[in-house]
Amino acid sequence: MSKYKEQRLQQIEGERLQRAKRRRWLAVIATVVFFSAGAAISHRNANAPKANAISSKASTDEKWSLAALFALKPHQIEELDIGLTNLLCAEGLRGSENLDLDKSLDRLDEMATRVRLETDRNMHRFRSNPAEYENSEPYYRMAMLVTVLQQDFGIIYNPDRVTPVGAFESNDKFFADSRDVFIHGLTGETKMGTCASLPAFYVAVGRRLKYPLSLVSAKCHLFVRWEDPQTRLNVDVSGLGVISHDDDYYRTWPYPMIHEEEEEMGYLKSMTATEECAVFLSTRGHCLRAAGRFDEALSAYEQACRILPGARIYQIILDIAKREDDARSTSLHLSPRFSGLGMPPDPKFWHDPPEIAWMLWHQQQAQRKQRQLEGGPPDPTPGMPTPGQPMQGQPFGNNNFGLPPSQQNR
Repeated sequence: MSKYKEQRLQQIEGERLQRAKRRRWLAVIATVVFFSAGAAISHRNANAPKANAISSKASTDEKWSLAALFALKPHQIEELDIGLTNLLCAEGLRGSENLDLDKSLDRLDEMATRVRLETDRNMHRFRSNPAEYENSEPYYRMAMLVTVLQQDFGIIYNPDRVTPVGAFESNDKFFADSRDVFIHGLTGETKMGTCASLPAFYVAVGRRLKYPLSLVSAKCHLFVRWEDPQTRLNVDVSGLGVISHDDDYYRTWPYPMIHEEEEEMGYLKSMTATEECAVFLSTRGHCLRAAGRFDEALSAYEQACRILPGARIYQIILDIAKREDDARSTSLHLSPRFSGLGMPPDPKFWHDPPEIAWMLWHQQQAQRKQRQLEGGPPDPTPGMPTPGQPMQGQPFGNNNFGLPPSQQNR
């Protein structure tokens, strides 16, 4: 047996032991969550028949449920794996009918094992030419993380969700299939996602390698950050290869933001696990609204506000949803373009009623298109995308440093 194969077998065995340890740890926390959820349900349904009680012999999947997640307090959410939290928020959505929690988590472990092997195998490339990787080992490791997942596992941005620069799909389309916006689309057979799921997916794999990764939000965009005492590295994972921009880039892309807005909305800050969970709950709400399940959507938005009571962005989203539901209940018939969340992608319109917000948005888009057809200058309107810059849904340039595919059969 070659030395490489022997090392690889040892590494795989080590990962197997780590997975077993993780399962035991999850089982302990799951039991705590199970009893917490059961106590909450019993308190709310004191007069309900005993047949409705949760069985103490329920499987791990049954104990790890969305209801159990809703029963957690913010400090308890901080103990959860981002992959687990993301998958739980996809429960019961269109596109998650075949979601297998354990299988998806095992897939993340398998991917992390491969990334570790290939990162170690190609470390000589960094040692011999560090300048190619910005003289940064974290940069090299992120390049390998992105390259291995894309080349070896076929992870891509869903081409059906790719749109021209400055164009956006309606929420009814973008959130129609949960596999496009939650990570089970990337751990499953399709291996596809979007800017809503790819950053969480890369963070989930990277944290299994003990990388100090976090989700970060810009205005209508998510990206990944490596942050330790020596390095602060932003990585955009929605394109091909590793793409890195500083914070100032995201202050103007995909939408400009002022300092007060950045502070109020929490943009460009590394998220805590609770803040990540709020993002997933909000995404869940969007999926439910796209499916016409409005009451359940409100519950998801309310949960995001519950765990992050001081987060302005989620209160705005909840207020919009309630306002739209009030309009629906009073028989205000909105056109199909106002369905789903019912707001255009630019947050500056979110304080207007949906029908006015969309009217202004479409007017602005039409004016911009006309200027482009006439060969005029780019649209100078604040808050509008700048032509020529990649937007979410728009592939970035390819940069995989010529790394070879893994040699699985060496």
